[in-house]
Amino acid sequence: MNTQNIDGEALGRGIAVVTGASSGLGKVYADRLAKRGYDLLLVARRKDRLHILAQDLQKQYGIQANILVADLGLATDLNRVANAIAGDERVTVLVNSAGTASFVPSVAMSLPDLDTQLNVNARAVSHLSLAVLPEFLRKNAGTIINIGSVLSFSALPVGTSYSATKAHVMLFTVDLGCGRNRLGCDRPNHGYDRRGLRRRGTRGP
Repeated sequence: MNTQNIDGEALGRGIAVVTGASSGLGKVYADRLAKRGYDLLLVARRKDRLHILAQDLQKQYGIQANILVADLGLATDLNRVANAIAGDERVTVLVNSAGTASFVPSVAMSLPDLDTQLNVNARAVSHLSLAVLPEFLRKNAGTIINIGSVLSFSALPVGTSYSATKAHVMLFTVDLGCGRNRLGCDRPNHGYDRRGLRRRGTRGP
């Protein structure tokens, strides 16, 4: 493997784990982190897109990119991802970018759509953050980026359940204690991204 990236910067910054990496914000984060010299673990449901992305980033930036196909709405897949990254001292960055949205009134939302939205937007963010946090605290270094939303501050009549999941992301990330440790914890808030966030319970990454 190369010892420098395309900009001539030294590699060896560790592994950045990016969920929802096959499209949208996750794909953008994967590209930016690879350019900065991070090796990658790309997590998403669509194997074909992950494979192409991993190959492109390796070729363009000279980093190592591995893929992990998983649906974070499923408990078995979420546990598999959490177990894969927990305690791995090579992991230095976690980007929780996977997301889903059902823009319907809460009373009209199906239970499967509600469960999927809770699992992907809230439970997965919490479980994966807590999976890497002990090692980050041990090293007193690490970065967690949990993608939030402007809708965590207010709710549309057809998006109260989605807003509730993003409010969880906001408050959970605040409570990680970013100011007490040498950890970078951030929750950038985005608007509706038609490239990677699908309506009515269907998901992009």
